[in-house]
Amino acid sequence: MTRRSPSSARTCGAHMRRFRGKACSSTSGSFGPDPLSPCAMGPSLVRYCLIPVSSPILINPAEASAPRTLASNLEWGPYGACVTGESGFLRVLYSGLLVGVTAVWGWTFVVVGEAIALYGVLPFLAVRFALAAAAMAPLARKAPPRTLAAGGAIGLVLAAGYLFQTAGLLFTTPTNAGLITGLFVVFAPLADRLLFGARPSRGVLVAVSLSLLGMALLAGGGPDGANWGDVLTLLCAGALGVHIALLSRYAPSHDAGGLAFAQILAMALVFSLSWPLFEPLSLPPREVWVALLVTGLLASAGAFWVQTFVQQRLPAARTAVILTMEPLFAALFGYWLAGDRLVAVQIFGASMILSALVIGEVLPVLRRGK
Repeated sequence: MTRRSPSSARTCGAHMRRFRGKACSSTSGSFGPDPLSPCAMGPSLVRYCLIPVSSPILINPAEASAPRTLASNLEWGPYGACVTGESGFLRVLYSGLLVGVTAVWGWTFVVVGEAIALYGVLPFLAVRFALAAAAMAPLARKAPPRTLAAGGAIGLVLAAGYLFQTAGLLFTTPTNAGLITGLFVVFAPLADRLLFGARPSRGVLVAVSLSLLGMALLAGGGPDGANWGDVLTLLCAGALGVHIALLSRYAPSHDAGGLAFAQILAMALVFSLSWPLFEPLSLPPREVWVALLVTGLLASAGAFWVQTFVQQRLPAARTAVILTMEPLFAALFGYWLAGDRLVAVQIFGASMILSALVIGEVLPVLRRGK
């Protein structure tokens, strides 16, 4: 689970307005072999697993000499450009692909919870990210060593997030885990403030207040009250917020594909080296392989390819709305597959968390788009 301009780690709108018709990124801000990036949105819109949002080299369609070039299919907005000229059917198809990725992410909360009950947290994470690293290895072919080193360091923070999240699923429900994990959206600007002095907006402060109150109602309103799984998942959301802040700060000068691969590889190495220290080495049982393939190949490596393709062709606001649906899918699959049931006070808390995600994630994109 996209690149952003070095002049602004949080939005490249001003940068694009100053450089419209020129290369949006200088040598320090250009990413990867793909000449057209996903539309710039905000780093937390991209699943907390890998890739920052930015805008590499783009051409102003007004200055394109050929009547039907790639540039003539670009629509300029405050964040950069998106491919236009697509039929309504194709836009629906692209949206459907992104909804499918988001649904898979929501489904994985149930899948992972069932798998680690049979195989263990560290073994599952080690094999999952080894599969994902193998699938994404082609991305590292042109990545310089400094990109691999940066991605490896940032991947350590991401590894902490996944460890907290996966361990939390031993004690909490997939519904709670999905909703609480979504709080990384509001923790990211707080981490940015703590680490780099970026001042959060008033909307972010409102979102934080709503989310914390909603978290208290969701975790404490159940029949058994709060549990360690909710606490671990909250730590996961905090770690993912730090991960997003680090990506926003350090990713602009690196190849996105290489950076994504390095983070995946770092997690595979960390979990593989930790595995024999805490749990016996053993092959995954047959019942766990579906979960490993779904999470390693589909939810991690496959999601990266789909996002990179689709976000080039959809407006940022639509992408924001779709990706914010992940906690909803987690709750849906938790209800349908895992038998999760929320009492009234928990439903109210969940609604507050979802409202916080919309305030912190979708509204800023819509507002900047005016």
